[in-house]
Amino acid sequence: MTMDPRSTADILAEKILDSATMKRARQKEGFLMKLTDEMRKNLIELDRYMKNLAEEHSIKINKAYLDKLGEIRSKSRTLIRIIGYLSDLDKIERGELHPTKNENNLSEIVTRVVASVKQDALDRGVTITTDLKDLSCSCDKNRIDQALSTLVLNAIDFSAKENGKVDVILRQENDNAEIIVKDNGIGITKESLGKIFDKFYQLDLNIDRDHSEAGFGLPICKGIIEAHDGKIWAESKGWNVGGTEIHVLLPITTKDSNELRKV
Repeated sequence: MTMDPRSTADILAEKILDSATMKRARQKEGFLMKLTDEMRKNLIELDRYMKNLAEEHSIKINKAYLDKLGEIRSKSRTLIRIIGYLSDLDKIERGELHPTKNENNLSEIVTRVVASVKQDALDRGVTITTDLKDLSCSCDKNRIDQALSTLVLNAIDFSAKENGKVDVILRQENDNAEIIVKDNGIGITKESLGKIFDKFYQLDLNIDRDHSEAGFGLPICKGIIEAHDGKIWAESKGWNVGGTEIHVLLPITTKDSNELRKV
């Protein structure tokens, strides 16, 4: 047996130092979480105040001021979303993102997501088509909605500037539901395919995006899907070759699994 050359005092001192370092790290994380929660509360209050101000004084305030209030509200909602992303990333990294799973129809979730981004697509001149199989899944519908909304909005942003198109497909792949979100944009290089789900990574495509998420969106999607025992990956033939596809696999609910759950 190999003896540790360090003295007992050295080993004890190292353990104490490690324990103190871990304690400081936990305190720092706790402080940051409290800080982000406080920022979010104040921003929500600010957004509510701006909304009430615009509604109560819309007749007295001229259009220029109303437009400015609208811009302030838009910026405050963006900050609220970013703080939410930071909170979600923290939960994912801690392994504390625990979905509340219930039986849900995936085609209904996808349909709801597509309907919610319809105006965004119209504003960008993008057409969305769907091909959905009727499949069910044990999942947290709010979290899956969040992940799919991010994927579809990304696809809208990265679609071709002229005749932009996004296809959303839901099909069965063995014991999984496969969701594919495909755009007809500029595509992704082979080198970037493995990086787009990394925290803070953003493709430098010089594209004017309406829904930039500072590199938070796809890592959160990955965390949400993996918390559902699923998988997510990107496929693209390369730069300027046929756009990009994001694939999501989620375990589907089968008749047998329903029977086992009843036993």
